[in-house]
Amino acid sequence: MSATTFDQAALTGSHRERGFLSRLGARVVASRKAQADRAVAAYLLSLDDKTLATLGHDRETLRARYPQGYPFL
Repeated sequence: MSATTFDQAALTGSHRERGFLSRLGARVVASRKAQADRAVAAYLLSLDDKTLATLGHDRETLRARYPQGYPFL
């Protein structure tokens, strides 16, 4: 009979402690989040000022945060 034990495995740590797939996954997630943020900002910028104010956003703030916009819309 054998026993297998696992030490504390985590996806956190320094660059050298994390494996290649963990770093790749983190970069993919960050890239997709940035893409989603750009898409949401582009949609919000397509709304009129009254609707933006109702939602609690400001057109100038959105433009400052996402200056490049979303090129595919």
